[in-house]
Amino acid sequence: MRINKLVLCYSCAILSVSQSQILTKFSSCLNEEGQCEKRKIAIIGGGIGGTSCAYWLRKSAGDSIEIDLYNYGKIGGRIAVVEVNGKFYEAGASILHPDNLYMKNWAEEFGYKKRDSPDDRMGIYNGVEFVFEESSWSFVNYAKIFWRYGLDPFRLNSHIKDMLSKFSKIYQLQDSGKAFETMPELITAMSDEFSKQLNLTFRPFLKEEKGFHERFIDELAAAVINCNYGQACEEVNAFVGSVGLAGAVPNLWAVNGGNFQIPQMLAEKSNSNIISAKVNHITINPDGKYTVQATDSNNNLFNSTNHYDAVVLALPLISNDLSLTIDGVDLAPHSGTYQKLIATFVRGKPRAKTFGKEDDHLPDSILVSETRLLIKSLGKNFDVNWTKSSPEHDNVYKIFSTQSIEEAQLKELFEEIKEKHEVHWFAYPKYKFDGVSKSTSFKIADGIYHVNAIEWAASAMEMSAIGGRNVALLLLKDFDVQ
Repeated sequence: MRINKLVLCYSCAILSVSQSQILTKFSSCLNEEGQCEKRKIAIIGGGIGGTSCAYWLRKSAGDSIEIDLYNYGKIGGRIAVVEVNGKFYEAGASILHPDNLYMKNWAEEFGYKKRDSPDDRMGIYNGVEFVFEESSWSFVNYAKIFWRYGLDPFRLNSHIKDMLSKFSKIYQLQDSGKAFETMPELITAMSDEFSKQLNLTFRPFLKEEKGFHERFIDELAAAVINCNYGQACEEVNAFVGSVGLAGAVPNLWAVNGGNFQIPQMLAEKSNSNIISAKVNHITINPDGKYTVQATDSNNNLFNSTNHYDAVVLALPLISNDLSLTIDGVDLAPHSGTYQKLIATFVRGKPRAKTFGKEDDHLPDSILVSETRLLIKSLGKNFDVNWTKSSPEHDNVYKIFSTQSIEEAQLKELFEEIKEKHEVHWFAYPKYKFDGVSKSTSFKIADGIYHVNAIEWAASAMEMSAIGGRNVALLLLKDFDVQ
């Protein structure tokens, strides 16, 4: 067995709309001339959730709808790349699981190939020493894993396999047209066990429910969750943790040329009108439709010419960065705190002695199990077009941290620094466990939907893709489109 590294939001009042207007809003598309008008939908956010929603809306409703996709910056959202020394590297969502059906099917549909995977070594560092290091020899690796963790890694495989089997039910449910108004309803539809996991802290779940040992939890599980979510096993719920640990199994993959190509192609296939602007406010008109107020790339304020039947929010509602407002709707109860994550790219040479190693013995990928340390991981990075036949590695490394790394700190990590780039993200929710009690509705108000409610179950590309399709199904149900 090989342990792979893990690389890397109700209640409301609508003030100016009568109840009869709300009830009839989606029930008829006829205008005064008796002709059927196209329904107009605004999607705010061009990440994988928004583009997934647009794709499924178009696929289901065909030409009966018109989609305006508002996106500030490049399509892809948190699936993005950064340029280092003339090559591009994954700066956001980096890795996919082989059972991520939507991402897998889209890659095949759009003709994308899987990127080659490097044969690199992983080590788990606790702040003092490496408690585990992979070997280049598979039989030695098996022995080291068994010696350090006993049967727990094999127990992990069984747990992940069982979880993914239950998880796969969502694809059948969505194919049959089933939509869910809240995140817990969606998760429970997959499995009652998942519903329980939303209300269990990850550490006792692993130890008491699944029988994992302390060493495995303190080291491997802690390192994976720290790298994947920048949080501890004591902070996240069991469902989040299990999704995170799915990144510790073999055969993880990425799209050759960059994962961002999938949301870009979804936007293209949806035939959406892409509007490069940041949405600031949504107005509810007397007829019950919506007008979008936005700022373009030149900082000019404008109102949408279209009046929308529905608005899809496909972006995180971050409580300390909530700039979007909607007439008569308080978004605060639907928002939450997101974890700030910084990806620092360095072209240079790591200082092996900082980790107590000689130059030639430092693992290619370092996962940090101690959450109090500055860095979450440090790993050799490969460009999005890398193949096993590519020339020698460019010595580009990616560091995950929750705050900027100062120059003095960076020099402790690297003895040679030729180039440095930082990418800042509000990467995923802070999952500090207090039970699931907020930010979980896919429908904030009549005609206002929120894809990113799915992230409060777990944050991953496939989760956002599922959330996007769920909102599409929910919206079409309200439109009475079969």
